[in-house]
Amino acid sequence: SNLLEMFHWLSQQPGINFHMRQKQGHTALHKAAWGGHLNVVQYLHEKHNMIDDVQDDAGNYAADLADMANTDRHRVVAEYLRSECGSKVFREASCRVLGVDTGASLEEIRRAYLAKARLLHPDQRERRRRRRYNHHSEDDDEEGEDNDDDEAFHKLRRAFEHLVHENGRGKQSNPSHSLNLMLTWTNDITAADEEGGKSSSASLLDNSKESNVSSNHNDCRMFKARLLAVVLEFGEKGIPLCNLKKKWRQVWPDVPFPGGSSLSGAATATLSPNDCAARHRRFKLVDVIREEAGDVVDLEFVDGGHGYVVHVKEQFRTRRAEELFIDG
Repeated sequence: SNLLEMFHWLSQQPGINFHMRQKQGHTALHKAAWGGHLNVVQYLHEKHNMIDDVQDDAGNYAADLADMANTDRHRVVAEYLRSECGSKVFREASCRVLGVDTGASLEEIRRAYLAKARLLHPDQRERRRRRRYNHHSEDDDEEGEDNDDDEAFHKLRRAFEHLVHENGRGKQSNPSHSLNLMLTWTNDITAADEEGGKSSSASLLDNSKESNVSSNHNDCRMFKARLLAVVLEFGEKGIPLCNLKKKWRQVWPDVPFPGGSSLSGAATATLSPNDCAARHRRFKLVDVIREEAGDVVDLEFVDGGHGYVVHVKEQFRTRRAEELFIDG
């Protein structure tokens, strides 16, 4: 109640704009969500028309910050943000894909979907391929059109499902925290390992007795991808190493931060569980990062008592999460 009184008072002061962003890209809605203040979030939405359509500098919506806090009251805030403060912008986007008004009925949505699906469905693509084969055509441009149709049909189906089955609910989520994105990143990370069209992990699978090595190698790739999602939030400044585990727990609450070099594959695949545990205890965090993820992040020692700072390497930092994100 005291916070609400303060917001009422602030709203009457000259020059106050709750939509303004501070140095991290946060609006008042971000701050209220991070604090778990449902009454303030409701006030900002109902009295100041704020919706959760602004991402901070790390790519987080207000709902993402509520998710990170991960308490009962924050979960209520996140649900409100997605059901009440995000549905409009996401519904508009899905309606644009289908070519219908935002107030379209379910029947109008279905008719629009069926009309476009007849043109974009993979069955139509197969018919085009048969026609090209019969006419001995191998036009690369036509093949490109097929790929475009695949993507367009996927977007069409997702838009239809969002409007009909999810009732146009908001889907605010930092794309860099998506497990689908993790799979994309693991492919990027291992691209350099591919030789002759065959990946190193695939070659390991050729020998059944080395399957444990392949499993550990995959774990290592997933660790790197998750680490990228955490560190990318801090841009060029990077994150102090002492804060890394805390931030990891916020982004990946269900995934413990790994230790030691058991992720590396062959180096520890021959060690017993007891040997591995002992080795983990001896490893410092800086050694874990260097050994497991030195090809995707840099460690910089900062004078003045600040210790190490973790930065994402340039080739990964310059690729926006939205460009890597795979929907659905």
